[in-house]
Amino acid sequence: MSSGPRQVAVVGAGPSGLAVALLLARQGRRVVVYERFEAAGPVGAGFILQPTGLAVLSVLGLETQARALGQPLERLIGREARRGQVVLDIGYDHPGEALGMHRAALFDILHRACVQAGVDFETGRTVDGAGDGRLAFADGSRSPVFDLVVDASGARST
Repeated sequence: MSSGPRQVAVVGAGPSGLAVALLLARQGRRVVVYERFEAAGPVGAGFILQPTGLAVLSVLGLETQARALGQPLERLIGREARRGQVVLDIGYDHPGEALGMHRAALFDILHRACVQAGVDFETGRTVDGAGDGRLAFADGSRSPVFDLVVDASGARST
């Protein structure tokens, strides 16, 4: 194991939380993912994996699985709803440079890999804050002490 934190808490079981949990677990760290929902699962419909996201999946050894479940994108066009005016037009220079995929498919790939790597999950745990290496939960309880806490709980989370 490389130097650095041995005990890591990750708040949030979305794609970013699962990816960082997997990376850290594969380095030999003990990782616990805390998720506010009773069961970890995908939220939302679909999204686009840009080159950076695909590069992370490649490092994790999961890019081939993602490509098998996604759809390569050549161009992304967004239009204004009322008049149909183009407000976004992105072309991709190389086939497979971006991938459209359903959140459930990516969640399944990442979650399975985390379980195989020994990542622990605690669900139904709403995190209200952190300090001194511990998480504070909405029910008033606190986590054990961690060497590192990663907040991957999303933009609208506390």
